[in-house]
Amino acid sequence: MVGRRKPVKKTYTTSIAVAEGVLDAACEMGVSESAVINFALRDWLMKYRKEQYEAERRTEQLTTA
Repeated sequence: MVGRRKPVKKTYTTSIAVAEGVLDAACEMGVSESAVINFALRDWLMKYRKEQYEAERRTEQLTTA
C-alpha cells in the first residue's frame, strides 16, 4: 500500500456466533480471547501473504515464458 496507512483499529464488532467461538476456544486453550484473535489474525495474514507471493510468482513465470 502506497501512502499513509490508517491507524490500527483495536476494537472490532463481530457476530455473536464468532464471539462465542472465540470465547470457547480461549477457555479450552486456557488463554485470553485477545490471544486467540491475535493468533487467528497472524495465521490469516501469513496465508494471505503466501497467496500474494505465489500469485506474483505465477505472473512472473507467465511473462518470462
